[in-house]
Amino acid sequence: LKVGLTVFIAKLQSSIWSNGAIQNYLFLYLLLKKIALVKEVILINGGDGDVQSLTLPDGSSVRVARLAEVIDELDVLIEGGSQVFATEISGFQVRGGKLVGYMIGNSYVMDMEATLFQRTAMRVFDGAVFDAVWTLPHHEYTCRSYWQIMHRCPVSVLPYIWSPIFLDQNIQKLAAHTHYGYVPGSIKK
Repeated sequence: LKVGLTVFIAKLQSSIWSNGAIQNYLFLYLLLKKIALVKEVILINGGDGDVQSLTLPDGSSVRVARLAEVIDELDVLIEGGSQVFATEISGFQVRGGKLVGYMIGNSYVMDMEATLFQRTAMRVFDGAVFDAVWTLPHHEYTCRSYWQIMHRCPVSVLPYIWSPIFLDQNIQKLAAHTHYGYVPGSIKK
């Protein structure tokens, strides 16, 4: 399978630590790469930054493309950090491509606030039809029913995905004389 995962890469580069969503998408990317059935995972840039590849802490290169450039190659498209619209994916789904929403934000509350306070809604329901929605455990009770109703598809709760690669990279940057981590008996009473 060829899998696309949408991300939002901005011109003004933000840190991997700027929000948990960025980390979630990269951890999902790393997990998908380990699945034997998955031939390639491509990050789909929906942001204003112009990037063709990213380098991970382990030195591996990640292919980054615009949706229009790769839509005909994909078997599965995971909407993550950047929304896809019905007009962009109509041919993709007609030929059998599967669309998954990876919802890691509290959409129900954010959309409710937008309605109550006349703000722009976070999500645009434009007719894009998901085959499935994936979410994280902390959104199950608040958002699961909302997504099932709004997207008319099954919602699955995934376990948290994590890797120490970004911590390990930053630990290596610490000065050689700096100790990192807990030392038994170091706390004074």
